[in-house]
Amino acid sequence: MSRIEASLASSSKLKDKKSDVSHGSTKDTNSHPSIWLKLQAFMCVTLLMALILLVNLGGIYVLFNPGSSRSKMMIYFLMLYASIRLLTPGGAIHSEKQPEGGVWRAFSERYFFLSSIHRRYLNLSFAKPLPKELVEAESRSNAQFILAAFPHGCNSDFRVLMDGIINETFPNLLKRNKIRALAASILFWIPVVREISLWTGCIDASRPVAKAALDQGKSLLILPGGEAEQIRTVYGREIIYLKNRKGFIKLALVHGVPIVPMYVFGCSDSYYTYNWMAQRFRLWLVKNLGICITPCSGLWGNPFCPLPKTTTIVMGKPIRFEFVLEQDNLNESCIDTSISKQTPTKEEVDRAHAVFIRELTALFDAHKTALGYGDRTLEIV
Repeated sequence: MSRIEASLASSSKLKDKKSDVSHGSTKDTNSHPSIWLKLQAFMCVTLLMALILLVNLGGIYVLFNPGSSRSKMMIYFLMLYASIRLLTPGGAIHSEKQPEGGVWRAFSERYFFLSSIHRRYLNLSFAKPLPKELVEAESRSNAQFILAAFPHGCNSDFRVLMDGIINETFPNLLKRNKIRALAASILFWIPVVREISLWTGCIDASRPVAKAALDQGKSLLILPGGEAEQIRTVYGREIIYLKNRKGFIKLALVHGVPIVPMYVFGCSDSYYTYNWMAQRFRLWLVKNLGICITPCSGLWGNPFCPLPKTTTIVMGKPIRFEFVLEQDNLNESCIDTSISKQTPTKEEVDRAHAVFIRELTALFDAHKTALGYGDRTLEIV
């Protein structure tokens, strides 16, 4: 019979301890960007949404009106789009189904102006210094993690935006091109959205793809709450959907990969939410079709441009789940090394899940006051 022990020597308790992280002046959760920066952020998102609509609706128009003069003009535009798609990373069909995906680092770091503008607009940053255990583990040649981020928020803007600065946090992993983010399958069916997702390191969030990526030694960035958490986002409240989310825990146990808890302060305040609108229908869409519609409004009413809230990503220490078997040939060395187990029991998964909840809650509580959220409680549903 086996049991799980979390070796919290690498994930020591954070509860009842003040965070020693340097947060600068982020106690004010409003980033106070200039009107010019607000205008840039608003226009960038608006133009991007217009491009997405133009490509998608244009394709539908050509399909139903193949002989019109407007269709001919649209065909030239779609041919240009197709050429760009084929000549850039991720152009191959079903790239999202491959662990390599279609990463284009230069896109996030240099070419995608929307990311750089919005990072300044939201004052997006990783809280520093990082836990020393995480820094030490990341510097190893065989470093591998499952990065579990909460909350999803209305649009999870931080996921795309952090791609251009994550190299500063994980230089070793990025140097070896070892981080992939799991994204909902539906995103890869939407032209333009598909390319941006691939270029910023996303692959399909299916179990086979995630398993293949871990088998290749890659680290995964996961938003475990998914659409179920997204649709439950409420402005001004820290709600995460985690009680029934255990797949990522089992994935970590099977592959012997430590989990790094992450919390994004400011994400829940990025949009005003209107959860009362067609709530039952929207829940049905999520449950049956995997489609999430979140009625919300951001800057100047734009549902895709977040409000100017300082966004800070805090990271915990790697949590290693150790299987301690009652056998004579095992000794204390087990404590320092993650051991994988192909078929963890339900009890083992439940115990590991409870440890993760405890550590994520401790991480939230340790940082919330310094970041201006001292009056909030982490609500786990």
